[in-house]
Amino acid sequence: MAEYDQYHPKYAADIRSLLSGSDEPLLLAEEGWPEWKVYRTAAHPARIRKALDPTASRRMENAVFRKWWQEQSEVGLKDSRGETPEPVSSSGSECDAEDDVECTVSGSDMGDVPAEYSVSGIKRHEMPVKGTYVHKTIVPGFHYKVRVLNTKRFLFAGRTLRLIDVGRGYGKRITFQGEKLNRNSNFFWSDSHPNGFGFSVVAVNANDEYTLCSMDGRPIGKVHVGSVPLPQREVSSEIVDGKVIKKVLVTMTCTVQYEEERHGFRSILQDEDFLVRGLALIEKEKGSRQARLKTVEDITLPIVGRCFFSN
Repeated sequence: MAEYDQYHPKYAADIRSLLSGSDEPLLLAEEGWPEWKVYRTAAHPARIRKALDPTASRRMENAVFRKWWQEQSEVGLKDSRGETPEPVSSSGSECDAEDDVECTVSGSDMGDVPAEYSVSGIKRHEMPVKGTYVHKTIVPGFHYKVRVLNTKRFLFAGRTLRLIDVGRGYGKRITFQGEKLNRNSNFFWSDSHPNGFGFSVVAVNANDEYTLCSMDGRPIGKVHVGSVPLPQREVSSEIVDGKVIKKVLVTMTCTVQYEEERHGFRSILQDEDFLVRGLALIEKEKGSRQARLKTVEDITLPIVGRCFFSN
């Protein structure tokens, strides 16, 4: 009892009873004992809060999301907005454009967790994400479509979205751009589905407009992209002086509208529709959050010959 006498001899027994967990009421005249007020506000065990685990909310959120994924096989897959994606048609769809392939991936190749996975149901133009593994060429700032492997289901209603961030750890949180600045639900984890995911890079979209240029850089027309019928395949990805440079093989239908010639008269060439195949050059500057398409090169058009599209 001597250890409690430092507060006040009159209330030493009551303090010992309080600390021992007794439920008996204490009749204390707080206004006559300043030391008791100090004890209540600073030293009482019930007023000492434990530090919150910063990962607790993340683990709970991940568990809820995993449970949501498990239920999708029964109720049908939905995107982050709660909408059910439209079924993908078999005619000219990205799912049927190429045969499925199988591969084995390991995080040790990138200095990550040395986990090895067998990936099946992936297309040749897709980059795999499964478990802790995220393909090294998947870079924030570029635009992607995401498909659940071994299915025809695309996340986010099949929309092309800009990748914002790839988290760290075992289950990496992958976040895409959202519709609202203060609330973004376009995310998932790399291990959210046992099949894994296929990421396909997107450089050119329908309704894009470019400038048609001759090989000497002279503008000679305008280009309107009508459609992109085939998947776009990344052929190279490199970092030069902090700048990420990707080259993507694209096939598109486009309408070319020729402009005035140097002599000031309107071109005698009529507007034409073409099926064009070229190499899109996309660059992400150091410190930038968004990659931009610079040119579509290696294009050959009738009459014009070799040329390129400039953005």
